[in-house]
Amino acid sequence: MANIYENLISMWWKVNFSTDSFLEIKELSGGQSNQCFLLNSKFVLKIYIPKYKYANQNQDKYYKTCSKYQALLNNSGFTPKIIGIYNNDIILKANAILMEYVEGKDLSKLLYIYSQDMKFESGRHVGKILKSIHEAEMIPNQDYQTEGLLEEIKTQFEGAKKKNLLFPQIQKAVENTLLTYQPRIIKDNFVLTHGDAHPENFILTRDDLKIIDLDMCKPSLRFVEMQMILHAVCMPANLVSIELEQYYPDGSLVSWLKGILAEYPEICPEKYLPEIKLITLLEILYKFNLSEAVTNKDTPRQRALSMYNMIFEENLLESTIVKLN
Repeated sequence: MANIYENLISMWWKVNFSTDSFLEIKELSGGQSNQCFLLNSKFVLKIYIPKYKYANQNQDKYYKTCSKYQALLNNSGFTPKIIGIYNNDIILKANAILMEYVEGKDLSKLLYIYSQDMKFESGRHVGKILKSIHEAEMIPNQDYQTEGLLEEIKTQFEGAKKKNLLFPQIQKAVENTLLTYQPRIIKDNFVLTHGDAHPENFILTRDDLKIIDLDMCKPSLRFVEMQMILHAVCMPANLVSIELEQYYPDGSLVSWLKGILAEYPEICPEKYLPEIKLITLLEILYKFNLSEAVTNKDTPRQRALSMYNMIFEENLLESTIVKLN
């Protein structure tokens, strides 16, 4: 393997496990801010070093988050078990976590071949997992400040306007939202949210469904989980990446969303519909300020427009959330 970490990992393995036995190392996809390696087809070593130059930040934050919350869920049965946590490892020269390898296929590679009924049932299974995560750590009555959410939207909005990137209908919608939405303080129980619950992070094994990549877990309100779920549902796969285009080119995961909400309607209550739309709007605006390299320079704008149309023009939320609550 032509990777600079192969020798370091071999040395690290010998020191930590006192063995000179053969070590097979295979690089896995990992995330933007970490690199993952499959060891002897049994373990995953997650090293918190950036995979891309633009992701060269927040490694310490993600490591602390994953090592804390994945450890909390270690015996849940729906996350990979952590075997060891290595803080500022002197050999790897980075933070690292060793965990069991979950063998299977991620949902992004399966949903495209599923019938609508199978997508719905898959969504129900996802709803069960998210509900279990949310019930793992109840944090009573913290305040959720929507004024802070509005400030984030303003920041992303100004950045996109300076770049002259916004479609007129999106600019108008943002301006109207900033004028009409009344900030409020939501007092509710905080829960542990996964924070990155898109199909690629759900792995279907031989007999179960598991969730991986807990780097973005945080205590928050349940509906905050909807940001990445709606991102997955609204994004045509060919506008996300070339790799995903072959899996679900129509981008239609509405049945999957309905399954999640049928199993776990509390994740998206009607009373928080305005805030869910704000979170969605923030996700849309973020697409205009992406710094990542994409094969088509217009892709972020197309992705944002697709998401805007489904949420604000086609009223996706009203046709799913309201009917199920």
